[in-house]
Amino acid sequence: MSAEPAANSAADRAAAPRLRSHLASLRALPILVLLVAIAAQATLMTSVNADRQAGSGFAMFSSVDFAGSRSVVVTATYNGDVVDVRLPISTTDQVDGLLRSPTDDSAAQLARDLGEFEWVEQDGRIRANADGTNIAGFSVTVRRLTADGHELGSEVLAHAVAP
Repeated sequence: MSAEPAANSAADRAAAPRLRSHLASLRALPILVLLVAIAAQATLMTSVNADRQAGSGFAMFSSVDFAGSRSVVVTATYNGDVVDVRLPISTTDQVDGLLRSPTDDSAAQLARDLGEFEWVEQDGRIRANADGTNIAGFSVTVRRLTADGHELGSEVLAHAVAP
């Protein structure tokens, strides 16, 4: 009876290298499946001009429309020229609110509020400064990044001009 377990253990030892080699080949299976999926997606994109995100499970809920992909562009008429505006730090909360929920009314409010600051020109832009002058004609535009799978663009979400 004691000879049987010894025989089984010798057979087990002989089968162990084969089992390890089978397990090693199974470890490569997920990588191979991923490579096949990538190849299939690349083929669809090039052969039928499919959307890059079509069929990609990780991208089914993706969107480029969030506050971080939006921008607030402010310009003003200064000495007859349209110049970029460097926003004062005190408007940070207002700008963040405009990025999260852009409306023409909130853009108009920011434009009116900027008219209350004094401004000086610096490097082709204007910035708030207590020793500056009041100016009018601020234009506030909120843009968002757009992507249709083939190209990037931008879209105006809100726009206002304060006289």
